[in-house]
Amino acid sequence: MKIAKSFKELEKQIKEDLQKAVVNTLQNEVAEIVKDVIQHHIQTDVYDVYEPEHYERRGPDRGRGKGQGLGDRDNLVEHIEDDQTLVVNQVATYNPYKNYSPVYPHPGSNSPNLVKLIVDGYSGHNSNSAEYAKPRPFMENANSSLSKGGRNYADLDEAFETGLARHGVYKKNKAR
Repeated sequence: MKIAKSFKELEKQIKEDLQKAVVNTLQNEVAEIVKDVIQHHIQTDVYDVYEPEHYERRGPDRGRGKGQGLGDRDNLVEHIEDDQTLVVNQVATYNPYKNYSPVYPHPGSNSPNLVKLIVDGYSGHNSNSAEYAKPRPFMENANSSLSKGGRNYADLDEAFETGLARHGVYKKNKAR
């Protein structure tokens, strides 16, 4: 650790160290909670709504390696914006193992992405299951759960405190 030669230099070092601790906490403890909540909403808002008629769900454990279905945690990718905002995106793509039919759009260059299709719904289907086409806003629901007053807000708070304590920046209250 570099020894500060002035109060201004010390203040700068403290701010830099605190910023590194915050970013690291967001990328680790907080991101894990966010991914848990998103996966919960994928299960409850997408998978539990109906059983597919025209395709096989890939899910997280299909034995084909990384980068599979919506439920695969590897498809939840986080990054930090503006040195302080955690962003987690679901990057699942259309099923590359499926022979596409007119029931749902082929992943051509003019098709919406998979997450957009699920979140917004799809009106151009000819499936017997209207549930397939209904919007399933799992990301919005996860965001609501994580927002102040939401079901999982306290989990975020706890994760943030745990991460900062790991960096020696915060001393957790044992009364919690």
